[in-house]
Amino acid sequence: MFNRRRETLHAYRALLNSPHAKLVLADLARFAGVNATNFRGDRHETAFRDGRRDLFHYMARRGRLTVDEIESIVQREEGAIE
Repeated sequence: MFNRRRETLHAYRALLNSPHAKLVLADLARFAGVNATNFRGDRHETAFRDGRRDLFHYMARRGRLTVDEIESIVQREEGAIE
């Protein structure tokens, strides 16, 4: 079981250090509402949006991203033109 966890963490780090990782993470940050309020007045909608945000943070933790790296990713998404 320990080996499986170590392999999984290694896979996250390898994936999140790939050439396209920052672009994908920036898109995920936008989708997850990382830099926006999740409160919508409806507790179910708010919980749903919190779940999206939690997924982004889960991936960031698994990839051992620093706060500066996460801020850079979020800023990249904010500057993107759709």
